[in-house]
Amino acid sequence: MKRSPVQSSNVAAIGYDPYTETLEVEFRPNRAGTASIWRYSPVPRGMFADLFGDGKSAGAAVGGLRMNPDVRSLHVDDIEAAPQEEPSVDEAQNEAAPESDDEDDEDDA
Repeated sequence: MKRSPVQSSNVAAIGYDPYTETLEVEFRPNRAGTASIWRYSPVPRGMFADLFGDGKSAGAAVGGLRMNPDVRSLHVDDIEAAPQEEPSVDEAQNEAAPESDDEDDEDDA
């Protein structure tokens, strides 16, 4: 299911399939670097619109789904967060090297 990014401290992206009434939620990575994906159903179109409409918080909406006894949740997958690229040896050396100050050299001449 295609998911779209959302602005939330806990939720990274959501996707919705109105034909199967399924909501898919990708949570942000935890401290261990693992992000979870959960599916919730049935989530009728009206419920989806009420939960996520008018700029409502995605995190609060998902929290409301978890409390709804009529909605089933299913843990789908865990995703390892992409590792942060470390600078190459050359980049690290360039960042550590002091910048030359050519103007001071001209004053000394």
